Amino acid sequence: MRATSDPIEEGIRLLMFCNACRYCEALCPVWRAIEIRKFFKEGDVHYHANLCFDCRACYYACQYVPPHEYNLDPPKVFDEVRLKTYEGFSVSERIFKFMSRPLGAALIALLSILLTYLYAFTLLGGRLFAYHEEFYTIIPREVLVAGGLVLGAYVILVMVHGGLSYWRTIHGDLSDLLNLRGHFRALVHVLAHLSLTGGGIGCNYPSEEEPGNYLRLITHATIFYGFALTFLATILGFIYEDVLHVPSPFPLTSPVVILGVVGGLALTLGIVLALVLKAKSRKMESRNMDVSLEVLLALVAITGLIVLLSRGTWALGPSFVLHMGLVLALFIVAPFSKMVHLVYRYLSVVKYEIENLRYKLEMP
Repeated sequence: MRATSDPIEEGIRLLMFCNACRYCEALCPVWRAIEIRKFFKEGDVHYHANLCFDCRACYYACQYVPPHEYNLDPPKVFDEVRLKTYEGFSVSERIFKFMSRPLGAALIALLSILLTYLYAFTLLGGRLFAYHEEFYTIIPREVLVAGGLVLGAYVILVMVHGGLSYWRTIHGDLSDLLNLRGHFRALVHVLAHLSLTGGGIGCNYPSEEEPGNYLRLITHATIFYGFALTFLATILGFIYEDVLHVPSPFPLTSPVVILGVVGGLALTLGIVLALVLKAKSRKMESRNMDVSLEVLLALVAITGLIVLLSRGTWALGPSFVLHMGLVLALFIVAPFSKMVHLVYRYLSVVKYEIENLRYKLEMP
């Protein structure tokens, strides 16, 4: 079996070889999940590719990587398959290809910022640069809440559509989506970043050579939990205003502000580390897509911190409008960006944990 240019066919070829070898079995769930399969179809390739967290420990361990005649390259093949997953299960492959690339994301961001400033100038004119005690004198609260709900529903619906299509393709039973034990184990798996330990020896990233390290785990965890904290700050802010009736802006000692600041700083730091590691690593097909989302997330986090520093000054108006323009762009781009990996990877881990319970893929 020779290497092919089609990612799915190459994925099948790769998994057939790896299933016969299984030298990497201890590294991550991908190589344990193949042992209950004798043959592989397209759905299996998508499943294993999205179960992979791209730590690249398998590349160093494999004895059949180039220049061997078998020419196996798991990180490269899985990266190409994941790209096909993101594009193929999207509601529109063309829109995904446009928005996920740097030029498309940049155009959406510029247009969103322009429209947000235009709206603010229509409401306030020159008073946009005046002193404002609260955000809602800049953009009305009703607009922010309604816009957030509509955009949130849009993101959820698009991602759920892709997730359900993906679940059917990887031969997942709908009843398994109600398997609470599987979801609990998957959440532990994802939150602890268990697949980024390289089986205990660390990942071979960014350089695919010995020794392993935990840079990939630290970087991904910093981005993941930074984003989670900023999201939690937003939810907590809603509770303060609508349940506890505490008006914004909140004091600097408020849990909302503390969570937002810590989350924003962690998110920015993690993204800077990720970009440095990507610059040092072997270039993959999805790199541009990764960078597009990471830069947009970093800009949202940085402008959020600038808004906090601008409170009590004339700069609050223009900085808040800039921040909200970038938030609008993030919402628009999210379901057509690398953000969708949250759905496909989580569903893959759920499927793996259900199989683990059934077939005991991991020894207790």
